Amino acid sequence: MKFITAIITNIRALVGSIAQPAAPVATVTAPHIRMLMLHLCDQDEAKALWLARWLAYPLHNRGAKMRTAILTTNTDGAGHLFFEKVIGPMYGNQAQLGGVWPRRTFNGWAIGKRYAVLSGLTNADLYTPSVKNLITSSNIIVRRHDLPDIAISNSLNMVFMTGAHEALSPENCDRRFFVLNPKQALPVALAAAVVHEIENGGLIEFNHFLMHELDMGNFDTCASTSYATEPGRLAAALQILPSTQGAAA
Repeated sequence: MKFITAIITNIRALVGSIAQPAAPVATVTAPHIRMLMLHLCDQDEAKALWLARWLAYPLHNRGAKMRTAILTTNTDGAGHLFFEKVIGPMYGNQAQLGGVWPRRTFNGWAIGKRYAVLSGLTNADLYTPSVKNLITSSNIIVRRHDLPDIAISNSLNMVFMTGAHEALSPENCDRRFFVLNPKQALPVALAAAVVHEIENGGLIEFNHFLMHELDMGNFDTCASTSYATEPGRLAAALQILPSTQGAAA
């Protein structure tokens, strides 16, 4: 948490000395937050559409449990900025943010949560029963210190972040993970624009985009991580995504 706080503090300090990004030609809600999403997807619009739908589905369908998880690197803070600072507030106190993947048996933090972002996942963690159960099981056995175990319904939608690029190689990941591994560093100007947008109504705008503007197609909790899009819908769905040209110049 101190890491992302320091990043945002530095960005705010730089805002005054950086030319504000030009607005996209098309009028869209939360354009720079969407640009951050595209950055995380390496400017792959089909991948960004899948990610947007994955984020939107549990908001449209309260209590929905996605059968996949997001797995991303976070070497430059882009993952924290998007998944914690943008998406996290949409869940209020039902979000578990800023946590480190727990290497102990106690997991009481999962009670009452619908969305969780956990850092520190390593290559060795990917196929552990604990990770698999959080992603795919209908119930979670909650173990707490000096209290009896209880079973709770699993409504957690998971984002795992790692600093280890090797953990995201194709041979190490399976269909449970939607992998984001951006090749380019997060541009400082884009980061500054996103922070400015967050502080000036951008969270409400991006929530509106997910809830009311995004074409969900036939996306559901079991959507394949191959992010194949049904014929005829990709172009229509992407008409509301901002152009990458000039938006963070």
